[in-house]
Amino acid sequence: MERLQKIVTLSCLIYTLYGLSSFFQLGTFVPPIPLKPFLFLTFLIAYLVSSSFKEFNLLKIFTSFWLLSLIFVGQYFVEVFFDYQTVECYLRNVEPLVLIGSVLGFISVIFKLSYTIGLGFFKSAIPVLGIVLLFSFSPNLDDHLVYDFVIIAFAFIFYLYDCLNQVGIVETKQKEIILLLQGVAVLTFIERMTYIVLAY
Repeated sequence: MERLQKIVTLSCLIYTLYGLSSFFQLGTFVPPIPLKPFLFLTFLIAYLVSSSFKEFNLLKIFTSFWLLSLIFVGQYFVEVFFDYQTVECYLRNVEPLVLIGSVLGFISVIFKLSYTIGLGFFKSAIPVLGIVLLFSFSPNLDDHLVYDFVIIAFAFIFYLYDCLNQVGIVETKQKEIILLLQGVAVLTFIERMTYIVLAY
């Protein structure tokens, strides 16, 4: 758990400090957005290494699938290995399916995590219904705006739950997933705020 926490914290710091260094050099805060999928890959590897290989439960499988699909959302990871035409074909034909898989993986993680920490089946279904409603009212999934802010919102909700939970019901396995969710949310928040600031 401590190793995973250090890796997630260090990754978020690298992302932020690079943006700050570009701010001091160029006058504009620009984080290394192409580095984001590689940081997600680091999260996935650290999560798989830190958790026990003997214990594969449904929550671990959902979390691994979600992180793996996050790596392939967007063109940055694929650009490293393929030429421009292949990347264009990927973005047109494959990436929308990867995004749908990522959304389904995220919904599965949120539902299973909510259920595992003791909210019960019906209370765990409420966040899933909220996510589905948000996506159904989203006009366009191409820019991932709704998806990104849903990740940020749920990371904040689980952070509050973890902080306010004085009983200590949340186990280490669940805290690891909450930590991963927070790490993904921090990187996503920095990226989204950069887009908003640069647009104005």
